Amino acid sequence: MAPDVLVALQRANVVLGSILARLQAGQAISSTITSQDLSELENQILLTGECLRNLPSHSPSAAVIKKEASIYLKDLQSLKDFLPYLHSHLLAEKSRLEGARGHIAGASAWADANHETL
Repeated sequence: MAPDVLVALQRANVVLGSILARLQAGQAISSTITSQDLSELENQILLTGECLRNLPSHSPSAAVIKKEASIYLKDLQSLKDFLPYLHSHLLAEKSRLEGARGHIAGASAWADANHETL
């Protein structure tokens, strides 16, 4: 079981680290994080949580697992701290897109109404 936990932790650390690096790089969030990234992140967190719940109390690779778990928890906390910013950014982007949609609908209605004069 311990090797599975170690592999799950290492994979989770790669996924979390990659997403955190992109989020913290100061790049536009909408261009760096995709829905597939968020889905993979969710799946990895769930899988890792399940592995950690089933972790045997004594394992020959306990020291390595402890190190990976420490990295995982640190990255998970960093993600938790970043989520409010991500949420507000996504709400602002949603608002911007809704405004653009309204503008396009208005322009389309104007063009339809003025079709004969064009």
